[in-house]
Amino acid sequence: MQDVPDTHIETFVDACHRAAAHGLMQCSSGNMSWRLDASRFLVTASGCWMESLTPEQVSLCRTADGSLLEGRPPSVESGFHAGILQCRSDIDTVLHFQSPCATTLGCTIGAGEINYAVIPEVPVYIGAIASVPYIRPGSPELAAAVVAAMQDHDLAVLAHHGQVSAAPDLNSAIQNAVFFELACRIILHGGDKVEPLPAEAISAFQTHRAYTA
Repeated sequence: MQDVPDTHIETFVDACHRAAAHGLMQCSSGNMSWRLDASRFLVTASGCWMESLTPEQVSLCRTADGSLLEGRPPSVESGFHAGILQCRSDIDTVLHFQSPCATTLGCTIGAGEINYAVIPEVPVYIGAIASVPYIRPGSPELAAAVVAAMQDHDLAVLAHHGQVSAAPDLNSAIQNAVFFELACRIILHGGDKVEPLPAEAISAFQTHRAYTA
């Protein structure tokens, strides 16, 4: 791939393998992007499995519109990857995943009303969770809705379609997805007995997060 160091491709491929190793996606259900510079980003190619991603399955796209610059056709969700990277200068990585517990909660009635702050890692590392209604995967309408939700959130639940984690780097995007899946597992396993963190604790965590961001 022209003008992209092999080490960058290797770093991106390794991150995709690690995301899959955490069980964040099944087969070809996930996709990830990583900003290279002000105008370009890497993204997983359409239909690839992140657990076995190869350098040949990495696409180079233009941030301004998500269009392909080099490589195989990119993920059908490259539109919202480009949109998030375009509107969030503090973000370099976008991860779309479909982990079991988080996706289950995203398919439930009233999913938008769930309080996910049951462990400190949610308010500390992720913050408030956005909710996006079901819109056809890969559509311009979904891309627009996800980008709008992610302008002031770092994680969004897409009804019946998984989650999106956005972070300054590859490790943080994966970490936040893993922490969110843990919180969702606790909520599912504990049912009505699960109690969110006290409001004052969440407020303190959010204040600390804003101060250190």
